[in-house]
Amino acid sequence: FNVIFNNGGSLTLDSARNVGTYNQTGGTFAITNSQFLQLSSAGALDGGGVITLSNLNTTIIQGTTGNVVFTNSTGTIRGNGQIGVNGLSLLNQANGIIQADDPSLALFLNGSGTFTNNGLMRAQNGGILVFSGPTDVINNATIRSENSSDVNIQTRIVGGTLDNTGSSGALTLNSGSSAILRDVTIAAGSTVNNNGSGQLENTLINRGTLAVVNSQSIFVASDTTLSGGGVITFANTNCVITNTGSNRTLTNSDNLLRGTGQIGGQIGGGGSLSVINGANGIIQADDPSLALFLNG
Repeated sequence: FNVIFNNGGSLTLDSARNVGTYNQTGGTFAITNSQFLQLSSAGALDGGGVITLSNLNTTIIQGTTGNVVFTNSTGTIRGNGQIGVNGLSLLNQANGIIQADDPSLALFLNGSGTFTNNGLMRAQNGGILVFSGPTDVINNATIRSENSSDVNIQTRIVGGTLDNTGSSGALTLNSGSSAILRDVTIAAGSTVNNNGSGQLENTLINRGTLAVVNSQSIFVASDTTLSGGGVITFANTNCVITNTGSNRTLTNSDNLLRGTGQIGGQIGGGGSLSVINGANGIIQADDPSLALFLNG
């Protein structure tokens, strides 16, 4: 059956439902008790409506077949749970909000569909927004972390801005080498922590800080240019920026690469990254009694 939910009001789903199309204009739709809404054709959220997910384990919005798109035009999808299981694609339009806001609980964007963000995706109020793929996230707008919250990246982010300026929210590259930034901008005053083996592709417009922490590595997966006048910091001598494959080149147009760690080579040898430090690029060893190695 199809669901049309208009003109405000509230609706609660407390058992699993398989539906055709789902259209909501205004109002609040709450999915509770570890249940799911399973779509077999297009869904839409409009008119400032809200969908609340309230269980981390199995509260999901999922497609039964491929090529099912859920479009959030002017609404908010919030809480903790999962969006995108079984190939559902999500289109978050310019006035749409995807929001993880349950303290210490996660809202996952996962599955094999397409995730496109033209609006705002954020973690706030201590929530955790997890991009777990395996699909790419096409980010044409902003992904933001606020108020002691965390945006946890475990897949490829293509384009757009990562932002935690003026907040205590964390932006984290995690989960091995599956966290990839391609043509991404780090906002001025923002910090992205590489807490896994994150990768860079094509360009990084770094106006803030990319911090390589906890003896982790940044891998250059294709020829990559650093611009934006930002900073890349290395926390200890086991922190490395190197290449995947061979014949990769990192061009530092105007960033400051600083701290203690390794540039160009892998721990134990084997790295073959080429580095071009441009006229406005700086590579700086400034940790007392500790070394920054250029090797490989």
